[in-house]
Amino acid sequence: MKREMSYQTVDLSGVCDRNSLHDRLQESLTLPSWYGRNLDALYDALTDAPGPIHICFTAWKEMEEADPAYFKMFRSVLQAIRAELPGSSFLFSEEDSADGSACESAEEAEEAEPGKEGAVKEEEEEEEEEEEEEGEGSAPGCGGGEDDSFFRT
Repeated sequence: MKREMSYQTVDLSGVCDRNSLHDRLQESLTLPSWYGRNLDALYDALTDAPGPIHICFTAWKEMEEADPAYFKMFRSVLQAIRAELPGSSFLFSEEDSADGSACESAEEAEEAEPGKEGAVKEEEEEEEEEEEEEGEGSAPGCGGGEDDSFFRT
């Protein structure tokens, strides 16, 4: 049975740093005027939603490769949002399609095997990725910026 929900699509092609990520989020999502262009503000803005939210991110590999640490924090924030807003979902499709078919494919894969193929990864998989990412730097031409405080100790 097909879920009765529609995903907002956020195309991340060409996004290679945190500033361009937040630019794209502002362009693609309806975020409040007070959105502060950081992960704390993203969490606050999305958890203010009156109910579950569903977002599909396409063409995200460039961002992940350019700034793996920030991308991992971004995905952790999405997990925290899912915990705060039960029923919410965030899909990641490597495909880039203007017609939304990439999100439909990712949604079908999530329906078939929840937690796999495109859904926000669970902690165990993230720990494996962390080990692989250690020592990797940003891609040339993609800068960092100020650290977000969401996961500071």
